[in-house]
Amino acid sequence: MNDNNPVKNPALTLPDIIFIISVIAILMFLGWSGSVAYSEGVKTETTKRNGEEWASWLTQAGTERFNTNYVTSECAPTATISNTDTNSTDTKSIPRTWGECLKAIMTPPSSLAALTNPFFDTPITFGAKCDHDDESLTGLMILEKLTPTPSGSALPFTTSKLVESDRIDQKMQIRITVCDNEAFPIFIAEVEF
Repeated sequence: MNDNNPVKNPALTLPDIIFIISVIAILMFLGWSGSVAYSEGVKTETTKRNGEEWASWLTQAGTERFNTNYVTSECAPTATISNTDTNSTDTKSIPRTWGECLKAIMTPPSSLAALTNPFFDTPITFGAKCDHDDESLTGLMILEKLTPTPSGSALPFTTSKLVESDRIDQKMQIRITVCDNEAFPIFIAEVEF
């Protein structure tokens, strides 16, 4: 069969060029936005793992810190102080505070001292709450003290920020929450310390 009309390949027109450039631009934008979303997701997961590390450490410390000769003595319930009188061998116990324990936890060689906020590459900071309107709170860790209420109360416990002056001479419940990449709260765990 003989074809007398050869098929002509038309040249690209302006609409064709605009379409091709648009498709390439859209694909580049999708690749970039996927990369950014992945990066933010990794940072959020790292923040969650930091919270899980704290939960694990506090849980283990909660089971061991009432033993004599506990390794992290600043997190033991009490400190024993000798009487200043030279003739006396009496000692007294004073309750430890969360501030003493926190300082020991955040100082090397503690495993928690190496943890960082992946959003800002800074040491972990603690705060009172996550606030979506304040982006500086991303990666923040929140430690709340859960205080039981009397039996029959509508709420089983009240929550308050765990502050440095809080005594740690008794078992306590601690809630751990972290702030994600948009400063929304992510609940991690409630542990007994």
